Amino acid sequence: MGEGSSIVKPSIAIIPSKGRECLRDAIKSIDPQVDHVVIIYNNEIINHLTVPPHSDKEVNITYNLDPPNISKFWNRGIHVSKVIAEKLKWEEWNTVIVNDDVVVPRNFVKTLDHAMRETTAVLAYPDQFGTVQSPCMHQTANPIDIRHRITGYAFMLRGEAGMKFDPSFGWWYGDDDLDWRCREAGGSLLVPGCAVEHEFPNGYTVSDPRLTAQAGKDRESFLNKWGRTPH
Repeated sequence: MGEGSSIVKPSIAIIPSKGRECLRDAIKSIDPQVDHVVIIYNNEIINHLTVPPHSDKEVNITYNLDPPNISKFWNRGIHVSKVIAEKLKWEEWNTVIVNDDVVVPRNFVKTLDHAMRETTAVLAYPDQFGTVQSPCMHQTANPIDIRHRITGYAFMLRGEAGMKFDPSFGWWYGDDDLDWRCREAGGSLLVPGCAVEHEFPNGYTVSDPRLTAQAGKDRESFLNKWGRTPH
């Protein structure tokens, strides 16, 4: 597995994408650290592109959703990762979800894997702000320091735990909803020492008025579901 050879558990990366150029850098950074890379392409644009695999580990999936629903994209990737794990008879594995505009450091998967597997956590994510010196567990579904909330563009799930996204969150807050449910299911773990580069924060959102509107609806959906918002 290259640089990921010392990882305790097998790992599968999931990257939803509309085929932006930055995808190549995202794949290049994560590929050496995992066993497979699953790219979920939106048919909205895939029909106009020729997208060959970037490595022999890559699995390309097309999914026609217009307007996009990020929770459904993530769930499709989680389903594919489960199918791969079952085929390979893995009892335990990591599902690593990253945006197509994210470049992860060389220790990203290993650091999250080792930290998460030493605890009951079913979710692990990087400390982007340098706020903790050691992993910090959250196990209560309520608002926390904004710097401690899930990094929705780069995180790891305990694959065998079977956590999925609520598809009623079409664009925003699906990651927060997952985070809060993971806290109650075993814990969400903030991990230092593996911060990622995020090239275009909210790039898709600001470029598509439909997604901007959906983000507002998702906030209301979160409030209705939990009675409060994460931030």
